[in-house]
Amino acid sequence: MGSLTERLCARGERCVWYVRDGKPEKLRAASRSDICEACKRSERDADFEASQRRPSVKYEAIKAAEYPLKARLEVLKRNLVAEMLGMPGPFREAVSEVRAWWRIGDPPAKLPPACEGGHYPDPPALNEQTDLKELLEMWSQHPHLTPNDRGSDTWPPDRRTAYDNLVLRWETDLRRALFLGGVPEDQIPRYGGRLLLPWLRFAAACVLYRPPVEEAPTFAEYGGLPTLPGDEAEGEPILGVQTKRQRVEAQKYARVHEAVQTFVAERMWEHRKGLPDDYREARYAVMDLYFTDLMELQDRVLEEFERDMNWHPPSHKYYIEFDPKKDKDKDVKERLKAIRKREGPPSKEGDSRVLGTPGRQSDLSGPASPKAARGEHLLQVMCELLLRRPGLTPEWLASELGLSIRRVQELQKEGRELLGA
Repeated sequence: MGSLTERLCARGERCVWYVRDGKPEKLRAASRSDICEACKRSERDADFEASQRRPSVKYEAIKAAEYPLKARLEVLKRNLVAEMLGMPGPFREAVSEVRAWWRIGDPPAKLPPACEGGHYPDPPALNEQTDLKELLEMWSQHPHLTPNDRGSDTWPPDRRTAYDNLVLRWETDLRRALFLGGVPEDQIPRYGGRLLLPWLRFAAACVLYRPPVEEAPTFAEYGGLPTLPGDEAEGEPILGVQTKRQRVEAQKYARVHEAVQTFVAERMWEHRKGLPDDYREARYAVMDLYFTDLMELQDRVLEEFERDMNWHPPSHKYYIEFDPKKDKDKDVKERLKAIRKREGPPSKEGDSRVLGTPGRQSDLSGPASPKAARGEHLLQVMCELLLRRPGLTPEWLASELGLSIRRVQELQKEGRELLGA
């Protein structure tokens, strides 16, 4: 009779016994829990201690009138944090999926550490010291990563290839969570640079940590905001404005994407009898089989595109994104001011380089209602969760927030409805 597989506490390095023994506590065979008894006692003691002391709660309303676009970005982040605290929503579900894919089982409830330079937090197991075996194990567990040689456990062949591809997959998963959570595509471009970095930091924080209720507004500030019109460094794109270079890059990517999609669809039809029934697996199989052909196709498409651009160069104009039903005048004026700062006044001939065009706009471009501007979703959820704790009363919370007791009770009721309680 074979021996049973040893089960260890799911808290890993945060297990109570890890400091003493260098490994998590072994679970009893009869235990149905993934957490050891020592950790359970520790959590109960911590919960009791927390219930005996009242947290300090601060909440500052967002001022929409000063800069409407900035306010809407801040409100968006606060409402995503409200989802992470329990309010139903697609962002919360997407984050749960990313945690499952990267085996992040029990994130700590605390503020993330500061992140400097051009970096954002990575999964704990993904770092420069992780060896190839561990990287391949992560690779095999991710549902959207398959070996190049199907059935082989030795691809990618070297550590650098595996590591770089896993880092790219991590970024893709974070962008997907943000997109499903309602962050518009123009905020999270595929090659966003400094525009994308604040969002990646924020999304990574939501995956790797749980927001502490009393510090939820501070958690929502993590990562900061993308560079707003007028604050760009030399050569940086202006938020809400398309330049000649940006239009060319978007057209280039669209042309390559269309060519690849057409090629893969044709090959899938040719090999339809021998491919897996699952569409995603079938698509991966075709892309693996024709990897070299796809690379050559991409090179040809790019060469043709460059030739077309030389024959028909695009006009040197800026395109301001503008939706008359949603955009506020001040948003458009800030973008125009940023362009003027970069290009200077118009020439004597009146050769304006600004062309306002109605276009597809995200909800961020819409008018910020007074309720949305205050980030009410987050405040409601905070009130309900805080007042669930033993010993915390509406009177105490009203004093902390500088609100009336009646207003706090209203917010608590609305928060209960948002959480579906």
